[in-house]
Amino acid sequence: HHPDRASPSHPTPHTRTGNKIAAIENMGATQNQFDAVDLSDNEIVKLEGFPPLARLHTLYLSNNRIARIGAELSQQIPMLKAAYLTNNRLKNLADLDPLKSCTRLTHLSLVGNPVSKNPDYRLYAVFSLPALKVLDFRKVKRAEREAAEKKFGGKEGMKAREAAKTFDVGDVNLPLVKLLKGGRVARYGGLGVLG
Repeated sequence: HHPDRASPSHPTPHTRTGNKIAAIENMGATQNQFDAVDLSDNEIVKLEGFPPLARLHTLYLSNNRIARIGAELSQQIPMLKAAYLTNNRLKNLADLDPLKSCTRLTHLSLVGNPVSKNPDYRLYAVFSLPALKVLDFRKVKRAEREAAEKKFGGKEGMKAREAAKTFDVGDVNLPLVKLLKGGRVARYGGLGVLG
C-alpha cells in the first residue's frame, strides 16, 4: 500500500496533486472520501467545478492563478471550514462575495493576493464571513468584528460596502510568500490554525 494512494479501507485524510493542473475536474473520482485536498502549486484559474463533496472541509490552493471563486462553491463543498488561497490572483473585494454562502468557513488565507492590499480588506472579510476565526493566519479579534459591523453594517454600511468594492488595487506586485513544504496539515494543526 503506497502512502500517497488511499485505499477504500484506509483512506488518507489528505491528497496532493502537483502536475500543474489548470482546472478542477474529475474530483468525483475521490468518491468523497477525503477531509482535505491539496491542489497547491498548480495553474488553477477559477475555484469552481467541484462535484458535491459533503465530507471535504479543507482546501489547500496556494500558489495557483485563482482570480475567481465560483458562486456554487458552498453547494459543492457544504462543510468547507478552511480555504488556503495564499499567492493567488484575487483582486477585488467583490471577488470574495461567493465565500459569503460558505457559512462554516472559519479559516481563510488570502496572503499574497492583490485584494489583501485593499485598505478595507480585513474588515470587509470579517464582516462578510461571520464564522471566520482566523484570517491570514491571524486570529479575528472582537474589536475587529465590531469595527467591521460599524463600518459595513446597516444602511450606511451598504454605501461603504459599495465604495470598498470599487477600490482598485491595480496590478500590485506582491512578494511571493514561501510556504513550508511537506507536512503542511500537521504543521498548521500543531499551531492551532485548523482549530
